[in-house]
Amino acid sequence: MLNKNVLFVILLLLSFFFQMGGTEAREQKALFFSKFVFFPFINSLNSIFEIIEVKEENIQLANALARKQIKIVKLQNALHDQENIKVQFETDQTEFILANVIAYSGNSQEKNLIVNKGSKDGVEKGFPVISTNGIVGKVVIVSRNYSVVLPFNHSTFRLGVMLKRNSLQGLLKSDIYGNVAMTMLRQASDINVGDTLITSDISSIFPKGFPIGVVNNIQPESDGVNMKAMITPFEVIGQLDQIIVVNYKKDISYEEEIDNSK
Repeated sequence: MLNKNVLFVILLLLSFFFQMGGTEAREQKALFFSKFVFFPFINSLNSIFEIIEVKEENIQLANALARKQIKIVKLQNALHDQENIKVQFETDQTEFILANVIAYSGNSQEKNLIVNKGSKDGVEKGFPVISTNGIVGKVVIVSRNYSVVLPFNHSTFRLGVMLKRNSLQGLLKSDIYGNVAMTMLRQASDINVGDTLITSDISSIFPKGFPIGVVNNIQPESDGVNMKAMITPFEVIGQLDQIIVVNYKKDISYEEEIDNSK
């Protein structure tokens, strides 16, 4: 209460002070107060307003910069997507569906890939999946917005394969640790370390000729008759962030025709 009274008294005295004297004297008083008393106060207010305006401009610039950054990221992602559909091998002009890997399912040793494309995007169960380097696996579950991909290094995955050099046929299998091998090879088969493995016409999933990997070791099987070739795949499943779903299903009408001919 005391502070309010003191302020009231000061203002009252100032009002009397400005009323004293003639017009010229009052003008001189006003000029003096405006220069030496009120000016610093007014200048401080102007500085505050200018700071507020600068802050508002900074906020607007920050928002514009954020929008630019988002646009740049979108353009970079679009460029990345375009780069990812430049497949490094012949695909016979088959249609593709590009998808992002968004999660994994399964245990620590054997994981399926979950991707962000589903039936609404044209994905169907059984479609083969590739990357820019080679095969990835096949679609095993499809929902409207998402799909599950069984990768080639899963122990339940099977694929008909052959050597690129001489078309030697075999079966691609993996163990629970993700070690990939070409099996069903007779001992003394014409296969060497460094040979390239590709999909074959026997495959019920992929078209012929999709790259898989390179032979790094040849081992005898325990039956004493067959051997297997250990494979270094062209693609590392755990490093994938995008995959390509191939719009392909093998024509197996021959099965019905053969059955009808019996």
